[in-house]
Amino acid sequence: MISPAPLVTAAAAEVVDPRFHAFLAASTDPSLPPEIASAISAGLLRQYAAPPVAATEAVLKHNATSDRVRQLIYWPTEDDARSSTLDPD
Repeated sequence: MISPAPLVTAAAAEVVDPRFHAFLAASTDPSLPPEIASAISAGLLRQYAAPPVAATEAVLKHNATSDRVRQLIYWPTEDDARSSTLDPD
């Protein structure tokens, strides 16, 4: 099994939400070869460190913070699922 990722990412130099570690563990099949599991974990950590803020803002048509985008990606609420800020036209 893969060792837990560090609580601080070098790229973002910020503390990673503990819920992300649970997401990371659930996202990697333990039967995968270690090098593949490690690559998946590294990619998810990179996305966590640098979430797609500009793309999210373009879709939502309003400003978003990195924390808000992470919340939408990893821990959306029922309100997030129901709401749509997109113009219906």
